[in-house]
Amino acid sequence: MEGSKILVNKNIKKRKIDGLKNLSIIISFIACIRFMFANYKKHGILITLPLQSLLFKDIQGLFYILIMNFFKCLFAFCNEYYFNNLIFKLIFLLSFEIFIGYLNVKYIQNVYFSLSLLILSVTFLMKTISFHIYFYRILTFGGGNEKFNDASKKVTHKTCSIENTKTKHFASKYTKPSFSYYLYFICIPTLCFRKKYKIRKNRNWISILNLFLRFLISILLIMFIMDQYAVPCIYNIENSRDIISLIENVLDLSISTTFLWLIFFYSCFYCFLNILARITKYKNDKFYKKWWNVSSIRQFWSCWNIPVHEWFKEVVYIPLVQNNYSKSHASCFIFFLSAILHEYVIGASTKMFKGWIFLSIFSQIFLIKISDYTCCFPNLGNYLFWCSFCIIGQPMCMFLYYRALYLKNVPLEMSM
Repeated sequence: MEGSKILVNKNIKKRKIDGLKNLSIIISFIACIRFMFANYKKHGILITLPLQSLLFKDIQGLFYILIMNFFKCLFAFCNEYYFNNLIFKLIFLLSFEIFIGYLNVKYIQNVYFSLSLLILSVTFLMKTISFHIYFYRILTFGGGNEKFNDASKKVTHKTCSIENTKTKHFASKYTKPSFSYYLYFICIPTLCFRKKYKIRKNRNWISILNLFLRFLISILLIMFIMDQYAVPCIYNIENSRDIISLIENVLDLSISTTFLWLIFFYSCFYCFLNILARITKYKNDKFYKKWWNVSSIRQFWSCWNIPVHEWFKEVVYIPLVQNNYSKSHASCFIFFLSAILHEYVIGASTKMFKGWIFLSIFSQIFLIKISDYTCCFPNLGNYLFWCSFCIIGQPMCMFLYYRALYLKNVPLEMSM
C-alpha cells in the first residue's frame, strides 16, 4: 500500500496539474456565458450586417483616399531622386497626409471604414519617412539604419569632418533601389526600410487561406461584440440612475473592451501581418513579443507592436540621443508623437477631436514611472498593467469617442 501511494504521488508530480488555474478558467468561462445570456435576455439580437451603413459617399471617399495614398508614395520615391533636402520631403509628406485626413473627414462617414483607411494612410506615411531617412543617413554616416545604429555610439563633433569625405565617397558609389523594390517595401509588413530583406523560398497558400479565414472570423467577432455588447453598455452608462448601476455598466463595458482588444490584436498582428508576410515572402514574422506577461507598462510598449517600436527607435529615439538629448526626453517626445497620431486617427474617424486619446497615451509616461517600482514584484506588476491599460485605460478612452458619437447621431429612444 505504501509503495502504491508513493507511485501515485510521483505520477501527480510528473503531470504538473494546476488545478486552481483550471478552476479559474472554468469560472471565467461560466461568467462570460452568464454575461452573454443576461445581455440576450435584456436586449435580444442587436447585430447588424457588416458595413450595411456604407453610403456611395463612403465609396467615393475610399477611391479618393487610395489614389492620394498612391501618389503620396509615388512622389516620395521621385522626391528621393530629385531633392536632397530632408525637411522639404517631410513637409511634403505631412501636407499630403493632412489633405488625406481632410478627405476622410469630408467623405467617410462609417467609423470602421474611416478608421481602417486612416491606419493604412499613417502606415504609408511612416514607411515613406523611413525611406527618406534611410538615404539621408547614407549621406550623413555612410550607411543606412544598420550603420547608423553603430555610428550613433561612436560619432562625435570632432570626427564628423574626418568621416565626411568617406561618407561622400560611399554615397557616390551607392545606387538607390528600383521602383519595384520600393513597391515591395511598401507592401511588406515592416515600417523600416532596409537595403535587403530575408525572403522565404515559397508561399504556403493553405496556410495563407487558413490565416485569412481566421482574420475574417475575427473581424466579424469584433463587429458582433461592438453591436451586441459594447454599444448597449455605452447607452447603459449614459442612462445609469445610481452609483451601483453605473459601476455595473462600467464593468460590463470593461469586459467588452478587453475582448475587443484581444481579438483586434489577434486579427491584426497574428493573422493580417502574417498573411502579408507569407504573400510577399517576407521572412521576418516577429511582430510582437509576449506582452501579456509583462510586469510593467514600459515592457508592454516595447513588446506589443514591434514594427512601430523599431520605427520610433530608429527614426526618433536614436537621432535625439545622438544629438545630446537625454533618454528620458527622447522617450517623452516619442509618446508625444504617438499621442498625436492616435488622436489624429481616432479623432478623424469619429469626426470629433476631444483630446481624450491624446491624454491617455501621453499619460503613459507617468504610468511607466509608477509601474517601474513593481518590477521586483512581477505578478503585481502584471495585475496593474491589465487593470490600468485594458480595463480603465486606453480602450475605455477610445469608447468615450464612440459614446459621444452615438449620443450625437442616435437619439436615446431605447431604455437599456
